[in-house]
Amino acid sequence: VWAIPQLLPVGLSILGGKPKVGKSWLALQVAQAVATGGRTLEQKVDPGPVLYLALEDTPRRLQDRMRKQGWTANQAGDADFMTMGDFQEQIGHLGTPEGAARLIEQMHARQYRLVVIDTLSRAFRGDQNDADAMTRVLSPLQAAALALNCVVLVVDHHRKSKMGDSDPIIDNSGSVSKTGTADCAWGLYKEQGKSGAILHVLGRDVDEKRLKLFHDPLTGCWQVEGD
Repeated sequence: VWAIPQLLPVGLSILGGKPKVGKSWLALQVAQAVATGGRTLEQKVDPGPVLYLALEDTPRRLQDRMRKQGWTANQAGDADFMTMGDFQEQIGHLGTPEGAARLIEQMHARQYRLVVIDTLSRAFRGDQNDADAMTRVLSPLQAAALALNCVVLVVDHHRKSKMGDSDPIIDNSGSVSKTGTADCAWGLYKEQGKSGAILHVLGRDVDEKRLKLFHDPLTGCWQVEGD
C-alpha cells in the first residue's frame, strides 16, 4: 500500500536533510496531497485523514505556509494540526510510554493515512545516539502504521556530508537505528547557493530513486524536473 505511488509506502519513513533545506515545505505539500486526494511529485495520491505535528512552527508561520501552498478551509477539513503547545498538552514527549501510547491511540481513533512528525528532535528529547532508546520510540510507531495502512513520516536532520556521496540511511544524525527501523528513507540534498535539490529515496519495498527537484517560490512546493 502506498501513500505516494512508488515513493512513499505505508509504515515508518524518515525525511532527512540539513537545516533550512526545505524539508518542512516538502512534508506539508505531501500532507496536502493526502488530505485532498491531490497530486504531489507528479503522482496522484489517494485521500485520507492527516495529522501534522508542526513542532518547529508557530501557528502564524504554519498558516502562512499553508496559504502559500494553496490550502483552503475545505482542504484542511481532513487534516489535524498541532504546534508545540498542543502537542505537549495532548500527546507529550514520545520518549515516554505515555506519549507514544497517546499518539498511537489517536492514530487508531482517527484512522490517519498520514502522520507527519516535524521534527523528531522536538518530539523526542532524549539521546538520539542511543540505539536502544530510538528503537523503543520508533518501533511502536512503525508497528501501528503498518497495522493501520498509515504512513508515519518523521522529519529529521542530516549530519555533514558531501553532495556526491548522498546516503539517506547513514546521513541522518544520531544512531543509524533510526533509519534501520524505518521502512523508507528520503534524503533531501541541496547545494549551497543553488535553487535545485536532489530527493534520494531508499526503502525495503521501494526502488532506489534520485529525483531532481526545484522549489517553486510562487506555490512554495517542490516540483520534479526529472531523475
